[in-house]
Amino acid sequence: MYTLVALKAVLMLLFVLFKLLLAVAAVLFVLVLLVLFVPVRYTADGCYSDGKPEGKASAEWFFGVLRFYAVYDDASEPKAELRLLGIKIYDLIED
Repeated sequence: MYTLVALKAVLMLLFVLFKLLLAVAAVLFVLVLLVLFVPVRYTADGCYSDGKPEGKASAEWFFGVLRFYAVYDDASEPKAELRLLGIKIYDLIED
């Protein structure tokens, strides 16, 4: 009788672990699909006049959730920042 109860407990534990593993695999699968199929929008503009290079570039992913922006001109130092949900997570030059 005790072996039957122990067997049921082990099977229930395995069932719960299997469900958790299946949920983690589903989340990872969705993340992989997002990375593969959500497009990256990017723009870049630059020129070289009077011996001075200037340029700016930006990129967005997942409808602007992740954004990168960089600017370089001769009058100021280069600037670049990375934002996640509008929160600055990386800044090349802190103002």
